[in-house]
Amino acid sequence: MRILALDIGEKRIGVAITDKDKTISYPLTTIENDDNFKLNIYAIIEKYNIEKIVIGIPYNLKGEESYQAEKIIKFTEENLKDFKVPIVFFDERFTTKISSNILLKSKSVKHHLEKQKKSDKKNKANKDKIAKDKIAAAIILKDYLENYDKK
Repeated sequence: MRILALDIGEKRIGVAITDKDKTISYPLTTIENDDNFKLNIYAIIEKYNIEKIVIGIPYNLKGEESYQAEKIIKFTEENLKDFKVPIVFFDERFTTKISSNILLKSKSVKHHLEKQKKSDKKNKANKDKIAKDKIAAAIILKDYLENYDKK
């Protein structure tokens, strides 16, 4: 059995899962936050035998619920309660910043091996956003495993 993490955004949901031993988290995918998102999440739950869902909540610097946190909690209550899998909320305050830094470091390692055409810039920016979402979900899950899931 595995644990699933979701980084819920307005347009996309970053998805990460653990290995079977629940010791390693890794980015799985990004799904569109559209009319099909429930089916996509349910398919992941079934395929990977998920026992728990961890959802990142962006608390403010004082550790209180922000406006965005309230939106994510409401979204979860309205849309994910039917999955019959326990849901845990976890502080994700800095995961987007960390995932952005990871992407920047990976880009500097590649150091522009290929020059990018101007027409590809928009597509590349979108790919970066998608990668950032699933990396953020993996960071949420890693932090959760390190701090709370001592199995």
